[in-house]
Amino acid sequence: MTEADRLVWLKLVYQEAKVSGHSWPDYVTAEAALESGFGASKLSKDGNNLLGIKQSLKSPRYDTLEMPTKEFINGEFITVMARWIKYPDIQTCFKDRLAILKRLASTYPEYMAALTSTNGEAFVKNVSKRWATDPKRAEKVLTIYNRYEFVFDSNAGNVVPDKSFRDKLKGFFAKLHAYLKN
Repeated sequence: MTEADRLVWLKLVYQEAKVSGHSWPDYVTAEAALESGFGASKLSKDGNNLLGIKQSLKSPRYDTLEMPTKEFINGEFITVMARWIKYPDIQTCFKDRLAILKRLASTYPEYMAALTSTNGEAFVKNVSKRWATDPKRAEKVLTIYNRYEFVFDSNAGNVVPDKSFRDKLKGFFAKLHAYLKN
């Protein structure tokens, strides 16, 4: 994926995160970039699951995908099989993630702290304490956010790119449209 592709992906995913009702759609987009490899992971491609949401319900509402993942256990990363939710679309993934955080906020104080955070950085730090096993998850998400923060600026969409970039965008959108149709 080129840098131009990443920028377009971030902008598109950010719009989906905004529509889904997240208080911090820009930071959730940075989370999605980390968890899905900017949409390149098999889980994101096959399951519209950009946030690494595992299937834990006895009677799931959505299909399930079984795939390997790396978990940080006893001080090292190991590969294990996991059951993942397959979402019908990206917006549903974001909405479900928010619903999960709200549903579990009374059980996990980290989720309550994330939901009541007064800034996006605090949201990421709090949610990362429980969401994933990687002890450096929050740091990684914030690195992505800081690198691409300008993408989330409301004026960023008003920048007119040069012709070669516009051509790349057209090609990317054509590929994305074809992918989403399948």
